Amino acid sequence: MIGLPLRFAIRNLRRHGRRALIMGLGIAVGVAAAVVHRGLVAGIRSQMIDHLVVAQYGHVAILPPLDAGPEGGKKFRRFLEDPDPIVELIRRELPGATVAPSLSTLGMAFGEKNGTGRIALWGIAPERDVTLMDDLHDRVQGDPAPLRAGAVYLGAALAERLEIGRGDVVTLSAQGPGGRLDALDLEVGEILEPGAPWQDYFVYLVLEDLQSLMGVDRAVGQLKLHLETGTRGVDAVAGRLDRLLQQAGQSVRVETYEETGRLYMGIIRAARIQAQIIEIVLLVAIALGVAGAQILSVHERRREIGTMTALGTPRALIRMVFVAEGAVLALVAGLAGAAIGVGITALLGRSGVGVNVEAFRWMVGGSQLIPRIDPAGVALTLVEVIGIVMLSALYPAARASRVPPIEALRGGSA
Repeated sequence: MIGLPLRFAIRNLRRHGRRALIMGLGIAVGVAAAVVHRGLVAGIRSQMIDHLVVAQYGHVAILPPLDAGPEGGKKFRRFLEDPDPIVELIRRELPGATVAPSLSTLGMAFGEKNGTGRIALWGIAPERDVTLMDDLHDRVQGDPAPLRAGAVYLGAALAERLEIGRGDVVTLSAQGPGGRLDALDLEVGEILEPGAPWQDYFVYLVLEDLQSLMGVDRAVGQLKLHLETGTRGVDAVAGRLDRLLQQAGQSVRVETYEETGRLYMGIIRAARIQAQIIEIVLLVAIALGVAGAQILSVHERRREIGTMTALGTPRALIRMVFVAEGAVLALVAGLAGAAIGVGITALLGRSGVGVNVEAFRWMVGGSQLIPRIDPAGVALTLVEVIGIVMLSALYPAARASRVPPIEALRGGSA
């Protein structure tokens, strides 16, 4: 039963090749645009997670607890005072995870020529924070010098403001938990090329140096875990770790990267919603175009349809022919459009898309947006297009099935 309408559909598409070509081009362009836009959204998500969530917070973060504040409110503790028992528990219970301690605070930086700037200080353990170090090394030309005690990495924007270069001395000032303000002279080990805008005024130094500057001994601000499985199954790992730490009497917060990066995940969700709205508009435009073209086709082929009815062709078969025409056209044109969209996305993924708007640079984490091919998104777009085209063909198909046999005797359309 399906084979006969399909043969009729293919024959009719060939007979009306020009119309089919125009309809197919419209479908292909719509699918290609949807695929490219999905690739842009996938690129935004990937870059934000890679450059910000994964590099800064890890897949799972262990943070100081919330204490009761005035009038029943909550306030954050600044430090994990003794992280070693927590680290040992993680190494014992999650042998595939790496644990990286870090400490951060706000402060001031002073260059040798009186340049000053507000900064965010990040004390890290380079040998443990491999993900972050790889991210930083990608922004250094040539073979980067290791981040060591007595040295710092800082961004190009900050270096320009302080009027300092590699090998110069920078003075860092920060306030400890007791309110004591202290300063420390360190060598500029590397200057990072512009990348993630929020890192432009970050200063990275060895954890022990920042602990000494702040006078906090062994305390850290957070422990971040990087999992072998990446983001897959992160909720289960966080839940298990939370239970283990509670059983061990550790009063801490355990949050996944989605929880610590709420703002950034919100941006990703907003980008997805925007992509869905654009795709809906494209699908509606395709549906209207296909429906309009097929209604015109029904009008022009009234004699042919009337003849089929006069010969006893079931009305259901006539309807199926028109629906099959839409399905075949959508499949062929959709595949062509998907191939074009994947090709464009791959090309843009190699060259990158320049980002000049500052707000968008913050969103994608740099001056280049690198689109990513989203296989699941491509398949979903194809299914959606075929479905919407078949639905849009139902009304013209119903009209075709109601053409009376007398139209064949009239010798044309009426």
